[in-house]
Amino acid sequence: GNEPLPISINVSRVDIFTLDVPAHFEELVEKYRLPKSALKIEITESMYVDDSSLVGEAVQKLREQGFTVLMDDFGSGYSSLNMLRSLNVDIIKLDGQFLRMDDEDGIKGLHILENIINMTKTMGVPVIVEGVENLEQVNFLSNLGCRYAQGYVFYRPMPVKDFEKLIQDENRVDRSGISFKANQQFHIREFLDRNIYSDSMLNKILGATAFYAWDGERVDIVRFNEQFYEEVGEVGVSDFSSRLTDIQRFFHPADRKLFSDLFGQAQRDRLNGATGVVRVYKSDHTMGRYLVHIFYLEEREDGKIFYGSMQDVTQFTTLQSQMNLLSWFSTDSIIFLSKHDDHWSFQIPVHGLRDAMGLSKEELQQELNEGTFYQRLDESARQQLWKITMDSEEERKGFRFPFRMKNAVGEQVELYVKTDYVHDAYSDVEYIIMLRQEGTI
Repeated sequence: GNEPLPISINVSRVDIFTLDVPAHFEELVEKYRLPKSALKIEITESMYVDDSSLVGEAVQKLREQGFTVLMDDFGSGYSSLNMLRSLNVDIIKLDGQFLRMDDEDGIKGLHILENIINMTKTMGVPVIVEGVENLEQVNFLSNLGCRYAQGYVFYRPMPVKDFEKLIQDENRVDRSGISFKANQQFHIREFLDRNIYSDSMLNKILGATAFYAWDGERVDIVRFNEQFYEEVGEVGVSDFSSRLTDIQRFFHPADRKLFSDLFGQAQRDRLNGATGVVRVYKSDHTMGRYLVHIFYLEEREDGKIFYGSMQDVTQFTTLQSQMNLLSWFSTDSIIFLSKHDDHWSFQIPVHGLRDAMGLSKEELQQELNEGTFYQRLDESARQQLWKITMDSEEERKGFRFPFRMKNAVGEQVELYVKTDYVHDAYSDVEYIIMLRQEGTI
């Protein structure tokens, strides 16, 4: 009575040479009354090299019978790229050797990995990368557009009882199968390799970027583009050239070490680089906040060279800080109710009722979006609020409504809700909702 999870079965060289493998699997699924989608057949790349015609015939029959066939350890042999043109498999499992990074061969391996993934996308074949052991590798593969990975970063071999317990949680089980994501990404090289694109266009595409030299503490700017100058040209002093060396001088004292540490992080994680927000003094004595993303490139005689981008996030972070302050000092909770494609969603910028409700901003937002918050109201109040809400949506107007709710510890709290219809087309906000505790001024 249980829905079986698909499993992968490795077919050996002995199996291919001594058995009618397609007929054998056909008998197994009939005997145990299994759907063919429950079995996925893995055949190693080396077997294609040994006897490609015999293996190819078996693979063809398996696929005609409705089984999914995967090529295992792709990239571990010498004939992989040639075989790509003639293979008839459903999924390719890419050998994880290309993720093994070191100073000498790391970049070559990453380029090979990227090119193979792009080729398989062109062929319309899904890829699973094996041997993934840390989150940095997961993020790198995700940025390449690779949707599937296998390795110890997720799970190690485990006892049967532990596995049975694991799959009891449906949130950890994906029954949708492996799908192909079309090759819709573009690469910067597509622009750089064509001389019809101007420097001005490329600068706008890349944004504010620069090359940095780092000696372990001090950071100097080696090269920068026009967008970088426009973004930070007014920072510190009027003469921009005088601030290209030891640039931490113009940072908030608390952020100088943070900025230098980003370069060390970027060198340790060449796949993903390092990201942080730093505060920089401007010439008018105000302070700007910049989101920086640093990548390590190489080591030269004059120091370690890094590539970095930066974006002014002053207004965003200032607004976010102001909303957090309002949450701490306001006695009300303010909620935005948005509508997109007939789907309603709640967002809470200010939550002054966190103590009265016993719910954090994140917990209240989750309960509202999941619909469980209304269980805190008694049945009569729920029905009244539902009717008022429907009337308000139909007439596109706001309303006021007093109600009682149970807080996180089961105590009754008297509140009233005030809503205003705003219909902001730019943010999809339809209503602004204010929750206030009865008796507050």
